[in-house]
Amino acid sequence: MSTKDKNLKYRNAFCEVLFIIENLSEENKSKISKDFINFLERNKNKDFSVTLPKDALEHEELLSKETKIIISMIYRDYFCNDEEKAEFDKTLIENEIEKENEAQAKYSVDRLFKNYKRENLDEAEETMQLMLYEEAKWYKKIWIKIRSLFIK
Repeated sequence: MSTKDKNLKYRNAFCEVLFIIENLSEENKSKISKDFINFLERNKNKDFSVTLPKDALEHEELLSKETKIIISMIYRDYFCNDEEKAEFDKTLIENEIEKENEAQAKYSVDRLFKNYKRENLDEAEETMQLMLYEEAKWYKKIWIKIRSLFIK
């Protein structure tokens, strides 16, 4: 995915996040930094129209991955106390470690080469055939030598 596509996805996500923030209660809206809201306003995609219901947070499946990331960041930074932040960070780290372990298991060098070697051995067994090699007769050797002298 190109950087341009990623930027567009995040710019669209900014629109969705602003829509969600607009539908929060005044008490919850006041917890979010005005600077952060202004950042979202400045960087949102002006051509994107949000098609989320007013209770979008209740319908997680409708939110894009990028929107979920930004909402998580807002929750951590503006709504959690120190103890909750520590627990949140711990969960994020555990999830990251789990993803990394899954990737290591999936793309293990031993596993990849084991499959590669087996596939190549199977192919080699299929294509392996005996070839008979006949040595050229003495008069053919002489003829080849004579011909090479004239071809120069």
